[in-house]
Amino acid sequence: MFLIFGTVGAFFLGGIQTLAYVKVMKDVWGWAGYVLVLFIWPFSLLIPGFLWWAAIKETPSIYASEATTVSRAAGVRKAVITVILLVVFSIFIQWGHGRIIGWMAS
Repeated sequence: MFLIFGTVGAFFLGGIQTLAYVKVMKDVWGWAGYVLVLFIWPFSLLIPGFLWWAAIKETPSIYASEATTVSRAAGVRKAVITVILLVVFSIFIQWGHGRIIGWMAS
């Protein structure tokens, strides 16, 4: 359930950050800022949510492949590390976008 709520939250917060990018880019660079938003929006809206979704979708396959070849403990360990890395990287990306938006707005 944690990963499902995290996925929904990442897409929701990504939408808010994308709207903030649109507003800030328009205020800073005028209409040319909209062109820049076209290059930024996938990284602020989609990538963090897809990383959370990958933690849900790919973890069972990682566990299954490791559990059959090595041991169950190694499969669990690798699956947990994968989930932690994906979630942390997603949070780091959203934190970075927040810092960039705050820097441009100040």
